[in-house]
Amino acid sequence: MNRMNLIILSALSAIGVCSCELDNYDYPDSGIYGRILDAETGELVQQDIIEGTKIYFVEHGYDNPPVQKMVIKNNGEYRNTLMFAGTYTMHTSTDSNFAPVEPFEIKIDGLVRHDFKVMPFIRLNNVRIYRTGNKIKANFTLSQTGYDNVSSMALFASSQPVVGAYLNDAQVIVPLGQYYSEPTAMEIELDLTDYPVLKSGRTWYFRVGALISIGGAKYNYAQAVPIEL
Repeated sequence: MNRMNLIILSALSAIGVCSCELDNYDYPDSGIYGRILDAETGELVQQDIIEGTKIYFVEHGYDNPPVQKMVIKNNGEYRNTLMFAGTYTMHTSTDSNFAPVEPFEIKIDGLVRHDFKVMPFIRLNNVRIYRTGNKIKANFTLSQTGYDNVSSMALFASSQPVVGAYLNDAQVIVPLGQYYSEPTAMEIELDLTDYPVLKSGRTWYFRVGALISIGGAKYNYAQAVPIEL
């Protein structure tokens, strides 16, 4: 066996030995899950699946620890099972559809549940979305919890149930620019002839939303409604 073959054989043997050694790092063995709930009604606060509200968290015990984030599902639930046991500081993003949650400390050991009780900027109730002729109509009651004007209301459509302002195939946005001191009945419609992408013979998802006039705010939503066209 020549010198080069001996070198290659030695290197492969070293790799094999190293690959059999176990590292000494711990694996994430804890996590957190829960819901974003309306503090007054107890209902889930619907979100955007893309560019929606995020939960930020920092693990204690390290110098200059990185800020990590969790994405909230569009129905208002969240879950992260890849965390280490320890104490964390958490808060929600300011670009949201509810008043931000201030930073707080929480101890996580195993799987811990924490529900965020928040105040949504706008509530959308008594939602009815239906087809009539070549139009999709949405009726709902709009209520706001703050004093800023409502910027707009919208009807979004998508082939996906996670439809919203950042994921849709069609949208109708109606500017409002006013404050509603009392729950107000609203109506918005989408003319199917204006959106040939919404083809017949399949199910589409329609969702109403309303946006408060606060910088960085996201749409408040009701649940998506499936309609077969």
